[in-house]
Amino acid sequence: MSEGAVRYRLGVIGTGVMGRALLNAAIRAGVLEAAQVIASDVSAACRHEVEALGCVATDDNREVVANAERILVAVKPQVIGTVLSDLRASFRDRQLVISIAAGVTLAALRAAVGPTPALVRVMPNLGAQLRQAVLCVTFDEHFPRKMGEEVRQMLG
Repeated sequence: MSEGAVRYRLGVIGTGVMGRALLNAAIRAGVLEAAQVIASDVSAACRHEVEALGCVATDDNREVVANAERILVAVKPQVIGTVLSDLRASFRDRQLVISIAAGVTLAALRAAVGPTPALVRVMPNLGAQLRQAVLCVTFDEHFPRKMGEEVRQMLG
């Protein structure tokens, strides 16, 4: 694959209850096709669930970052710093990282990922499983405005 080429519109790191709920809702709403998604999880059971949706599943977070334009990080707050720091050198310019980790500030996310990707922090609730969630969205101060509508559409 050439530098900068991507195969997937969305990469998901962490496909537990909330990560899968958001992914499932986006697919059911027609915002994404399952074939446009690659997702990673340490749990084989979670990977199996993602594959059942029609998405590509892996246990390699770097594969997700290397092959997706947008990255939804849906891991527990206590591990997000380690997960993102391990991927820091893998992020590209114009890549978007969306975090749903409760209590993890944009400043903490920026410290973990470095200066390269655009950042969005989202606080969803379990109503996302039914596409009836309330989402609070906070954009990084350097967030490109034109990406904002794309994020709103994806999360809508």
